[in-house]
Amino acid sequence: MENGEDFFVEFFDGSSYQVIGQYIRGVDFNNNRFYNQTIVLDAGSYNFNSSNRFRFRNDASGNNDYVYFDQIIISGDNVIRRQANPTIIDTEANVATFTDMAVKNIRLYPNPAASVINIDILEGTFDSINVYSVNGSLVKTISEVSNNMSFDVSTLSSGMYFVRFASNGFVVTKRFVKK
Repeated sequence: MENGEDFFVEFFDGSSYQVIGQYIRGVDFNNNRFYNQTIVLDAGSYNFNSSNRFRFRNDASGNNDYVYFDQIIISGDNVIRRQANPTIIDTEANVATFTDMAVKNIRLYPNPAASVINIDILEGTFDSINVYSVNGSLVKTISEVSNNMSFDVSTLSSGMYFVRFASNGFVVTKRFVKK
């Protein structure tokens, strides 16, 4: 894409699409580089239902530009509203700060895993850690949270699983694959 051309991430709430992210070449990204972006949608501002969809829309010029997306993860959480905590101001900036910190400081390995998943928490603390199957069923609760832990996955069916880390009502989800 040429400088100034952009693409959009849009969310369909059941009746119309809303722009939830805009990325401009030369400002937000440059060609041939890998970027990691997080967009957080909260239930207070968006209508979540079974008709929801996401789409990417490009308004680049007609000179055969291509946009490639890789490693897209869309995750949801069944928490309707985070628990009130008077010491934390619930703003988009605080959610983004928590998410960035958690994504950078949580390591799941090996991934994919055959028998054991290791979890290293480099910074921060979490109130609870739960493991869910791809269909949303709770398969494990890790009750003793520490900076370095592991759990047996040998009895799990092959497929994708989600590990949900919660702290002060904020939640971030990471994924792993069971071989």
